[in-house]
Amino acid sequence: MKVKVAGNSSSVAKQNPEPNASRRLTRWLVNGIAWRAGVAAPWVGRLLGPIAEERCVFFSEHKYLPHLRHPRTFSEKVCHRKLFNPAPQSSMLADKFAVRRFVAERGYPEILNELYLVTKHPEEIDFAKLPDSFVVKASHGSGWNIIVRNKQEIDPKEIVAKCQTWMKRVYGDWGREHHYREIPPAIIIERFLVDPCYEVPPDYKFYVFHGKCHFIQVDYDRFSGHSRTIYNPRWEPQEFTIIYPRKIVDAKQPATLDRMLEISEALARDIDFCRVDLYSVNDCDIYFGEITLTPEAGFGRFGPGVEADFLLGSLW
Repeated sequence: MKVKVAGNSSSVAKQNPEPNASRRLTRWLVNGIAWRAGVAAPWVGRLLGPIAEERCVFFSEHKYLPHLRHPRTFSEKVCHRKLFNPAPQSSMLADKFAVRRFVAERGYPEILNELYLVTKHPEEIDFAKLPDSFVVKASHGSGWNIIVRNKQEIDPKEIVAKCQTWMKRVYGDWGREHHYREIPPAIIIERFLVDPCYEVPPDYKFYVFHGKCHFIQVDYDRFSGHSRTIYNPRWEPQEFTIIYPRKIVDAKQPATLDRMLEISEALARDIDFCRVDLYSVNDCDIYFGEITLTPEAGFGRFGPGVEADFLLGSLW
């Protein structure tokens, strides 16, 4: 399956030449109103249109004025992708079910988690046929997950009701991640991966630019005191983080790191940027998580300053 490489910032600039002086002045005035009014009253941005609204939200989150048509930083380029230049096959890559075929065709069927059920009718889920533990996900969203560690302790009706709510919703509208709109809604149920050391296995997120991984994000204590550390491919912790505070940990380099780097770069080849999420169970068995094309919808604030935002933007 061939995925075209989206253009870099220089090619985008040629396709979208700078407006003349009068148009720049008009845009500056409108944006100035949007930035100031939108922070206090987001509905003002919506009245001014999607680009002005994006600028309002962006400024309120990042505290700097974005260049959306001619992006420089990583965050700007994520927003540019959403508004002007979607990645090829975005919907398929973001589809939790359809992407499994993509992973298999890239030569890694062994990293796919065991799938118990795929359905468009949550009310038809037969919990009696499911194992004691499992994970329920929506194929057309992000973060729509239910972890069941012991099905004897759950109320099946509550899970069905939650799934029915997901089936009626369109993920990503607020953040203008419109590629989720094209994903056929479905509920998938997978094996619950257990790691004896961490209970929930570590989630390694590989930032791959033009087929090369440059950074790896690792989240710690996701359910209590969420923190995050960014490493380079040599497993050296970096000074910056995204959204969550940086945690100083003496984390041993995973034994599977080289293999995960290989997999992430193979899955992301021919894509200008994507984030490939992998699990390493028992520091031995690798499982695919998902492919993310618009992390945090472009609103994930870098810390302690914007330097890392510009650094990652230069890689894209």
